Amino acid sequence: MKTEIDVDCLMVEFNNNFKTEDECLAEIYRAAKEAGLLRCRYCRKAHARRISGSRWLKCSNCKILTSLTARTLFHGIRLARPWLVAIWFMEHGVVLSSVQLHKLAGIAQSSALNILRKITTAIRENMKNSVEAPSELFYEVLCRRSRETPARKHPQAEQDEVNDVNSTTGQFTRSEGKDVKSKPFYASDYTNNLESNRLQLQVQTEPTGPFKSLVELESLNQDRHTELARVAGSLEPLPSGKTTEEHLARAAGPSLPTDPQTKILECLSHGAVTEDVLCDRTGLGAGDLAAPLLFLELAGTIESQPGNKFVLCIPKLQCQRANEIPDRLKLLITGISAFIRLKFHGISRKYLQNYLAAYWCQVARTTWCEGSIMKLCLLFHPVSYRDILEYVSPINIKIANAIEIEPCV
Repeated sequence: MKTEIDVDCLMVEFNNNFKTEDECLAEIYRAAKEAGLLRCRYCRKAHARRISGSRWLKCSNCKILTSLTARTLFHGIRLARPWLVAIWFMEHGVVLSSVQLHKLAGIAQSSALNILRKITTAIRENMKNSVEAPSELFYEVLCRRSRETPARKHPQAEQDEVNDVNSTTGQFTRSEGKDVKSKPFYASDYTNNLESNRLQLQVQTEPTGPFKSLVELESLNQDRHTELARVAGSLEPLPSGKTTEEHLARAAGPSLPTDPQTKILECLSHGAVTEDVLCDRTGLGAGDLAAPLLFLELAGTIESQPGNKFVLCIPKLQCQRANEIPDRLKLLITGISAFIRLKFHGISRKYLQNYLAAYWCQVARTTWCEGSIMKLCLLFHPVSYRDILEYVSPINIKIANAIEIEPCV
């Protein structure tokens, strides 16, 4: 495979082959004819012929008109040329971003993004011989927001939310999504910044809801204090007869001011708060809070957020099966991450599976040779804008079989 493909040269070649919209429709007609897809939908005879200058087919037997693009991935398109530009480049081993397609085809970026997502949806559904891996392995490239991203949070919080729900219930489902699969997820261990400190996430077996008794409320409160003490740096359980404040003070270390830190951690255990709120809840002035906040932030226990807010640092999930992943698959994941950073500079978790399909299309040149994507689009069912909006990548995503992938250098 070529190390560098000149996009401009490919575009010049495309313009020489398909100068007008009618030539683009003629190419779709030619591909459909070669695939044997010109059979009349009414009399079921292969007598349909294209009316010159249009996308209509007329059956020479029953004389009924049908659309060339109906019931295909091209269903309802206004112009065929932008679609052929995207297909042309993908069949030549180049996956375009929406910005590139917008500039090359002269269409809106939103339209270009919609075209690319529909094509990658068709490719995604054909990932038969694939291996599955947790989506959190691509955590570092998740830096774009989507409809699933929690409000006022980093895009990576979308993956964190999926992990939290899955570790609590054992599965993750979305009420509106059609493609979210409820499969066991093997990522239930939190790891602290230090290798020696490991935090085991406690699984909630009862559904959330109103507390049944004060005993249950006290039990959950005790668990919260224990979790808070561990985040502060101690993995020891809360000793009997000791208060939470004493336990946190011992965990913080003798060289640091313990009492203000304890109050700060207690306030932050309920969520992110501003410095003014911390002053009100702890009863300390802004000057008295400055040093403890600095100590806790340098220790990696808390972090500052936009809007002068502070929040506890919860260690990121690591894959429980990371040691069991074959070296070849690890190299494949590294290559995919590099491809995503280079081409798209980052993605959202919602469409992670589509980008993996795009990578498969770029590197598996034997599978996706010239004419293959065009044939796939003609055979695939229509994909609506609502289908795209409702799709969410599953917890265990599909990665193309490494055997099919030709390494690109």
